[in-house]
Amino acid sequence: MKDLDKAVADGKDTKLASFVVFLTDNREKLEPKVAELAKTEKIANVPLTIAESVAGPERYKISKDADLTVLLYSKNVVKANFAFEKDKLDAKASKQIIEAITKITAK
Repeated sequence: MKDLDKAVADGKDTKLASFVVFLTDNREKLEPKVAELAKTEKIANVPLTIAESVAGPERYKISKDADLTVLLYSKNVVKANFAFEKDKLDAKASKQIIEAITKITAK
């Protein structure tokens, strides 16, 4: 999220925007954790939101086996979809996401 937050800050001239949605069946339990994450990691450019649905919106086609899904879209069209198992989002994967953002915003 820190890399994403930085990419959004750096991409203001391209009108890059982002948001994070945490999917849960227990909003009350998750809310304080999300607030603490935003504060601890100093996330300033990416809104952190919570949806009470572990499956997410059907049209997003989020893998039920993924612990984390990153969707990149432009003009309401998904341009990239990254799905990660638990603890599989590492520096290399983060770099791939940032590279995809760069490609999308360069167009």
